[in-house]
Formats: sequence, structure tokens, C-alpha cells
Amino acid sequence: HQSKVDSAKDRILGINPWIHVDVIRAHADDQNVSSLIASSDCIADCTDRFATRFLANRLAVSLKRPVVSAAALGVEGQLTTIDPRQESNPCYACLVPDVPEVEPTCSETGVLGPVVGTLGSLQAVEVLGVLLGWPDRLVGRLLRFHAKTMEWKSFRYRKDPACPVCGSAAEL
Repeated sequence: HQSKVDSAKDRILGINPWIHVDVIRAHADDQNVSSLIASSDCIADCTDRFATRFLANRLAVSLKRPVVSAAALGVEGQLTTIDPRQESNPCYACLVPDVPEVEPTCSETGVLGPVVGTLGSLQAVEVLGVLLGWPDRLVGRLLRFHAKTMEWKSFRYRKDPACPVCGSAAEL
């Protein structure tokens, strides 16, 4: 059984064998995630837990690294970009102030594969846009997709001055 990172490396090299792919075989936790993020130009967050997403957000804000966050559950998915390199931009905690008390998981509720594929493709485009400096990214905007109704919705959100992560009284 091949790990997800090794499978991803094989797929990437299958598409372009002339590039170099660094694989990190580690689970992100409080002890190692800071060093993982510090060496990155952009973070692609595809975690399935709010606690991990909040940890990545705090460290990204602290280290001023952009994060493209994609999530899917059931027949729905969402995508947003956090870019703390500009002080006026909101962070993930401005969008979702608290970890929900009840957190359904993909293993409990399931997730439609094409929703994951759709969000993953859009996340890849957004990461490229961040790295290449394309304007009008999803900073301060949440893009939501509902596969059952085939509806796309976009919501704007602003920086919360009282945000404990990126606000004026933030304690990182």
C-alpha cells in the first residue's frame, strides 16, 4: 500500500519527469508543522480537521505564508485563500472564529469523489495564482460548490479587528 505523498510524487513525475519533488512523510502536529510551513512559499491546506486547519492558519499568519484552503464533505466543497503578507487581509479565524463543537468527518458522512476532484483542481489553480502573483485571488472570499444543485456561491468576508490570530490584539 503506497502512501498518499508517494502516490502524489509518482503522479507528478509521470506528468513531468524533469522536475524535482520533495516528499515529506510526516503527520502535521504542534511539534513539526512550524518547520514544515517555514520552508514553504505557499501552503495548500487540504486537511479534514478544523483543529489542524486552525493550527496551519495561526502559523501561516505568524510566518506570513499564504494558505489556499480547500475542504469537501458530502456533496459540498469550499475554497478560500488566506494571504497574511498584506496586513489588511483576513485570516481563517476571521471566517470561522471557533472550532465547531460537532465536526462531521468524511468517514462518517462520506464525500463525493468528483467534489474532491473539483475542489482539488481549483485549489491547484489558486496556488499557482498565488505563486505567480496573479491579481484577484480568493483572498477575503469563500467559494462554495454544491454538487447536487450544481450551484456555485461566493461570499466575501473581512478582517475582524478583534481576531485573536490576525487582529490588533493578536497573540501568536
